[in-house]
Amino acid sequence: MRMMNLRPHREILLTAFRQGWRDNGRWVIALLALLCIVPNVAAWWFQPAEAARLVTLCTAAALLQALWIAQFVSLQQQNHPTAARLVPRHVQHLRESLVALFIAIALATAALLGSALGHALAWGLGTGALMLAVAVMIRQPLLWAVWWVLPVTSGKWAHSAPWLAVRAQTLELHHAQPLLLGVGALVLMPLLASRFVRGGDAAHEAGYAQAVRRRQAMRMTSSGGEVLRHQGRAGQVFSALFLFIYRRWTPYLLATAKPTPRSALARAELALAPHNHWTAHLGSMLVFMGLAGLAWVFVLLVYGDLPWLQMAQGGGAFGLVYGLTMAALSPLISARASLYRSRREQAVLMLLPAMPRGAALNQRLARRQMLHYGLAWAFVATAIALSLGGDDSFGTRMVWSYLAACLPGGLLLWRDWSRMKPPSSLSVMLPILGILGLAGVLVGLGTWFALPTAGVVTAVIVATLALGAWRWQRLAGYPQALPVARQT
Repeated sequence: MRMMNLRPHREILLTAFRQGWRDNGRWVIALLALLCIVPNVAAWWFQPAEAARLVTLCTAAALLQALWIAQFVSLQQQNHPTAARLVPRHVQHLRESLVALFIAIALATAALLGSALGHALAWGLGTGALMLAVAVMIRQPLLWAVWWVLPVTSGKWAHSAPWLAVRAQTLELHHAQPLLLGVGALVLMPLLASRFVRGGDAAHEAGYAQAVRRRQAMRMTSSGGEVLRHQGRAGQVFSALFLFIYRRWTPYLLATAKPTPRSALARAELALAPHNHWTAHLGSMLVFMGLAGLAWVFVLLVYGDLPWLQMAQGGGAFGLVYGLTMAALSPLISARASLYRSRREQAVLMLLPAMPRGAALNQRLARRQMLHYGLAWAFVATAIALSLGGDDSFGTRMVWSYLAACLPGGLLLWRDWSRMKPPSSLSVMLPILGILGLAGVLVGLGTWFALPTAGVVTAVIVATLALGAWRWQRLAGYPQALPVARQT
């Protein structure tokens, strides 16, 4: 019997690692390893052996799910419509690779979680369903915006008669015929997963072209490009909403222009990058708060009350932390890329009458950047304070610790812009990971030493002010900030 040639499958699966390594993958792998090693070392050092073993097994399971996401994205990119039509057995090899990967990751995750928590079959079924759901949302990213409806409304549908009937039948089948259920899932789920590899028809071409535009738009974030307007009609609508205040503020600022350094720098900021202007960030926050308000009304209609506080202090705190951290960090994330992208315009803007120069420009620009960053942070902090109240539960402590960690991150804006290197995905991720790491330290210290949340936040504010005073003095010794990157 002729043995199956596995070389095409090996090359297909290795493509994801080669692409990742080329695109700063070594740093991503190093940071991912650090984020996995630190909690495991801490668990084995401070926790009982059984608890530490659980942390290690759950970490390994999470890494397998990360591998699934990376490989699925790579397989979708390799599934080019032209290659699907013209390259012999291309679609077959992609489908076989996807199915083998799906089965291996699902079984390995089930074995890990089953050995730690029991019920390996149930974990395998849940893992397979989760992997299929993630694949669907990668194909249709807008679904990430509505997935929260399921957990939020679970208090209703989880007690409904249809769901209870389905649950009871599934549990009965699980106990009566576990082998039949497992084999059926092992056949059905990989079969569904294989359908994500398309054969090159017209729908495949349209979907692939849309995915290419989406990836190009995401890559633009590292060069200061405006991403939303490249995301179809919905992206254009949101882009217009975000820039609504900016487009009203611009004519007013130009009409009231004065030959002063403050007015000249304010006008110069308009041309650096519209989507990084403080009015654009204010507009985006107002839009997101409006969407949050609609979600709040939705919860009110479903439950008849507002369980937001309980959700935020429980499992919902993790999602809340991530979203609010990104909102508070938005001026920091976009500043580097937008300044680099507008460096040619900056050379012309320096010719404006009354435009400050040298140390005066550095300090005025730093003051405006920090005010912008501080207002974004205060906006988010106020929303959190109104939502969470004065409770000092773990969820509340975690949210405030992450927000506090964002404060010293703003000092990254006070730097020598003249020697700035071209932005990259790594330059965007490093500050975020550093701030999230500091937040984790604050959560750990607050929990370990039973420190009050207000005391932790106050200590971070004092430390930020002290560090800020030192960095402010250094600004006067830096070369002139604009145009950026001219000394690299």
